[in-house]
Amino acid sequence: MTRTGGLGTVGPGEHSFDLGGALPSVGRKAVSAPARWGTDEHRKTLRDDMDRTIERAEEDHGGIRETGSEELWIETPRGYLFFINALLVAPPVMVLIPLALRALLRARGALEGPSEFLDPFPMVAAHVLPTLGWLLVLPIALLVWNLRIEPARGPRAALLAFLLVHAGFLSWTVWGWVT
Repeated sequence: MTRTGGLGTVGPGEHSFDLGGALPSVGRKAVSAPARWGTDEHRKTLRDDMDRTIERAEEDHGGIRETGSEELWIETPRGYLFFINALLVAPPVMVLIPLALRALLRARGALEGPSEFLDPFPMVAAHVLPTLGWLLVLPIALLVWNLRIEPARGPRAALLAFLLVHAGFLSWTVWGWVT
């Protein structure tokens, strides 16, 4: 059974979606989707496509799956430690980037005195870190542990960058304690 209307012709096993002129090149044409979308056959096709993509990534980049396993790397202890370390690096980055920009702008003579844009996060950190700065040792210890068990070069490089960020943050904190 074929239906026709102002939006176009839709054949059996297809669904019509009116884009309402949202896309300039389509206008008010009907866009049809095959009826097999959402079926078991379609899900199997998507799953097969994903498996082929993962296999290609493993061949090209050393793999995203754990060696000799069907587990994805992020679902392994190494992967979840990497994820936790990636989350723990966010607060230091939020402080160090404004500090670095402020230092750069002051060195070039473009910034005099305090800045409402660059100072809020470092100000809060400077208020909290004298009492809680010793907690910075925990993410550094977790990073070192993750570096000891991570053999892949890509994640190791990211973990080393995270370690540099934490070391910079700890240095800034110790500088605040000393001065």
